[in-house]
Formats: sequence, C-alpha cells, structure tokens
Amino acid sequence: MRREEYAGPVALRAMQSLASRVFPQAGWRHSGDLAWAAASAVSAADATPTAVWSTGDTTVAWGWLESPEELTIQVDPAYSDLAGEVLAWAQRATDAARLSVTIGAHETHLTSALVISGASEAVGM
Repeated sequence: MRREEYAGPVALRAMQSLASRVFPQAGWRHSGDLAWAAASAVSAADATPTAVWSTGDTTVAWGWLESPEELTIQVDPAYSDLAGEVLAWAQRATDAARLSVTIGAHETHLTSALVISGASEAVGM
C-alpha cells in the first residue's frame, strides 16, 4: 500500500478509476463530476491538497480537501479500513477545527470512521 500526496486534484485519473469502479454501488462520485470539480479547482490547487492510496496499479482510496473545511473522500469498500487513515491525513493537512464530509447513502463503510474522527457527516446523493 502506498500513499501519494499532491497539490490539488492532479491525480484525477487515479481518482476517476476508483470512482468508475465502485459507482454507483459504493459511492456517488463519478468520473465526470470529478473532472468538472478538478477543472474548477485549477486556480486554487495549492489550497486543495489530495492524497491517493493504491495497491499496485489499483487506486483504493483518495481524499481531496476541496476547501480547508470540506473533504471529498472515496474508499473502496474492500479497503474500508483505510477510511480512518484518509480522514487522519485530511485533519493533518488542514487547520480546520472540524471537517465536513458528504457521503452517499450506500457508503456505510465510511460511517464509523467519520464518527471516530469527529467529522461532520452529511449523507445524501
């Protein structure tokens, strides 16, 4: 397992590969949404860090701080234990007292990590 960190969503292809693989059963993000959001964030790349976790050539989790208080996260359900690590990375990468995280109704594998981290969770999508 390796983690790579970036300024902004420059690991877009890796993020899209996970989104495409688990959509819609385990997530609400899809590759088109990610491309649109990444294009919108180009001018603020230094303020929007991203980390991607992979095993071999397969992306299994990623976190993207779209703002200092807002984390977009996706974790392959087969690697749900990484959710806590992604949240811990995000909390270290920002000065925000509390993160806001939106998860899809099918992403129940993220719920316990969000509760433990103290992140503000919004379920929807």
